[in-house]
Amino acid sequence: MDKIILLDQENNEVEFELIDTFGVDEANYAALKQVNEDLILILEIIEDGKELVFKSIDDDKKLDEIVDFYEQMKEESDEY
Repeated sequence: MDKIILLDQENNEVEFELIDTFGVDEANYAALKQVNEDLILILEIIEDGKELVFKSIDDDKKLDEIVDFYEQMKEESDEY
């Protein structure tokens, strides 16, 4: 799995594994699992020139919809 380093609120590096990417409507998202933890983050992927930027989803309703979509997608893929 791909490793991604993000900065926390105190600018400390936190290592994540990229476990999934998926699209909803016109946006792309990544599911990241914190290394050695059970925490999974869903972040929006934004292309900024040649870089990828991971952006948190600030709208709670939208975040709930994205998480529900991701969980349903994972359930369906586990059925096959």
